[in-house]
Amino acid sequence: AQGIRDAIVTLLTALTRTRRAVLIFEDTHWMDSASWQALADIRDRLPQLAIVLLSRPVDPTDLPVQAIRMLRDDAGAKITLAPLGRAETDALIVSELGISEQPPAMLDRIFELAEGHPLYTKELAKLFVDRELVHIESGYAHIPSTKIDLRDVEFPGGIEGTVSARISALPPDVQLTLKVASVQGRDADHTIIAQSHPQQNAQITKHLEAIRASGLMDPVSDQKSRFHHALIVDTAYDLLLSEQKQALHKRIAELYEEATAQGAAHIPSTLLAHHWDNGGTPKKAIGHLQVAATQARRTQANEEVFTFLTRAHELDAAHGPLLAPEETASLHMSLAVALMSLGHLVATDEHMSAALAIFDKPPPETNAQYVKETLGHFVNIAVKRRDPEVPVDRRKLNASRIYLALSEVYYDRQDTLRSVHATFSAMRLAAESGGDSGPLATAVAPLAMVSIFVPWALKGENWKTEAVAMVERLGDPGASGWVHMTSGAYTFATGKFAEAEDLTRVAIDSSAVARDQKCWEYSVANLGNILRLQGKFREADVQDVLTYASGHDRGVPQ
Repeated sequence: AQGIRDAIVTLLTALTRTRRAVLIFEDTHWMDSASWQALADIRDRLPQLAIVLLSRPVDPTDLPVQAIRMLRDDAGAKITLAPLGRAETDALIVSELGISEQPPAMLDRIFELAEGHPLYTKELAKLFVDRELVHIESGYAHIPSTKIDLRDVEFPGGIEGTVSARISALPPDVQLTLKVASVQGRDADHTIIAQSHPQQNAQITKHLEAIRASGLMDPVSDQKSRFHHALIVDTAYDLLLSEQKQALHKRIAELYEEATAQGAAHIPSTLLAHHWDNGGTPKKAIGHLQVAATQARRTQANEEVFTFLTRAHELDAAHGPLLAPEETASLHMSLAVALMSLGHLVATDEHMSAALAIFDKPPPETNAQYVKETLGHFVNIAVKRRDPEVPVDRRKLNASRIYLALSEVYYDRQDTLRSVHATFSAMRLAAESGGDSGPLATAVAPLAMVSIFVPWALKGENWKTEAVAMVERLGDPGASGWVHMTSGAYTFATGKFAEAEDLTRVAIDSSAVARDQKCWEYSVANLGNILRLQGKFREADVQDVLTYASGHDRGVPQ
């Protein structure tokens, strides 16, 4: 994600080096958190670049943290567009109809109905012409009959009703083509319209010419058209029957997948998920939602990860179970990771516990049960050695991973009992799963930290050495990051600063390779503390800056 933002900043820097420029973003109410983060990065690194954001009114609580920070910037100015006045309404109607003058009664009625709404004003003006309430001759609009009193003209349904009436004025076959186009969204590809159209011999080209002439859609290219306004898309779409919508969504999804398979187009997983979902094919929708979530996770767009996976979970619950138990557990875990990144620890716990119930058993319900199990695991770890010849048990290994994640959640919530219980449970399951594994090494390393408090029961140096040796055998950068970070913290706590620094630098390099931003941040923060106690204050300050920048990049507190 940072690489993409760096490239954007480099490009904009080159474009604006010898000239002033304004960067304009329309419809920012649709932007995802990754796009807001990119915009915030541009704003921070190119303060000389003017940026204009256009948006409809939105609830600030619905915006990602990056957007809120930008909108609160005192250096910016917020301009709220008021409704059009009477003179502005007059100018808009004259421009839209290509006339020099209009009857005062027409202006009065449109201004009264539209109340200064630009789209409503334009659509009413066109509807007056379509309904022959006014005639246009030689650049002038006039009322054709003294019997027509425009004060009595009504268009039920507000702006949506007016747009619907404008659509109804088109010939039936043209109306259908407009509705078919609306299923694609604001922008419609002519080939997709033709291939998804229920009437295979429909004269699509002539229909689109009529639609463009009506002003309901505008040309983008020879093969693409764009609805003049998002509200027109919604109105046209709502005129379709439920059965028509589902059939069209499914057909478009099929066409998109065919194009992707042939290499003719790259269709985003989010779009495929949308069409399969609305096309009544939830299993395929879930698959694409999971792919979309994975892609969003790479850019730290955790809000979108949560949105995609929540919809996948809803579909599985409503139509299923469509997923195998292991797949359901994986979905819960992915949701938990996204929630944890957003700081929602209670909801994280709920999803992890649901996954745990599939792979192992639900966590204890009372503190007494937690204490009993924790002591049992502790004794088991202290006196029993694992058998490396045991066949690998994937279910136990997955349960071990969940417990490791839970230990982190409980640690962040400062719940020591549950954190220790989860760590011991992770080690027990990982040891029972057979052979070396990343979860086992990651669970072994914290035992060195525990040994600081119970040195008579656990030999910390032995656990640290075992964990480090295991990840070196495995060559797993993800596990290596966490093991070296924890081992570095243990060594630091025992006063071995030079060794702690070496271990922590390995953790930083490993987590960077694994793209584990959270482990990287913890490791860099730890390195800053280690350097500071060695008197290397300037280098320690650099680590603090890096930690803050990374946390800010992810939109989470540090």
